Amino acid sequence: MDPLSTATAFATIVGLIGNFSAERRNAASANYEEFMEWLTKNNHQELVALITQSNTTATSIKTLLNEGREELIARLQSLDASLAQLATGFNGFRDIALAVYPGAELSDQALSLIEQFVDSGASKVLTSRYIDGELVLHILEGGSGHLAYSDPRFIEDDLNTLLKFDLLRLDHNGRGDRIYIITRNAVRFVQGHRAGT
Repeated sequence: MDPLSTATAFATIVGLIGNFSAERRNAASANYEEFMEWLTKNNHQELVALITQSNTTATSIKTLLNEGREELIARLQSLDASLAQLATGFNGFRDIALAVYPGAELSDQALSLIEQFVDSGASKVLTSRYIDGELVLHILEGGSGHLAYSDPRFIEDDLNTLLKFDLLRLDHNGRGDRIYIITRNAVRFVQGHRAGT
C-alpha cells in the first residue's frame, strides 16, 4: 500500500462504511461479509487486504455494521464533527472543516493551552482557585509554573473541549481537585499543527 493510502486508511474505511450504509438504506441490516463483497466489487482490494490482516479491525467493523442504521449514522456524524474540529488546527484543512462545520474551530485559547502543556514537558496540570475565584493551572511532574490563559469566561469550556477530543484526560487528587493529564494525542496534535503552519 502506498504511503498516501496508508496515511488515509482510517478515514477511507470510515467513509466507505458510511457509503455502504447509505447505499443499503432500505435493507433491514448489513453485515461484514456483504461489506467486504461490496469493497471488492468497488475496487478496494487493498483495503480488503488491510482489514482481513487485523482481527481487531474486522471485529470492530462487524460491531459497527451490527448496530442499527440510525445509531451508526449518529456515530459517523459525531466522528465527522470531531475530526472537523481537530482539523481546524491544521493549515490546508482548516478552511474545509469550517466550510462544512462553521462553528467547529478550536478556540485560540484551547490551542494555546494544549501547546503550553506540551511545551512544558509536564505530564499533569493541577487546578486550584484563588480567593477571587480565578482558576490556576499548576504544571506538575516534569515542569513548573502554570498555564496562562486570557479569557477566564471560557476556560472551563476550552478544558472540556480538550477532554472531549482526547487531548487531555481528567483525574482528581485526594481533595477532589481536578488534575489534567496530557495524552499522546495532544503531542501528535501539536506537532501536526506546527508542521502544517
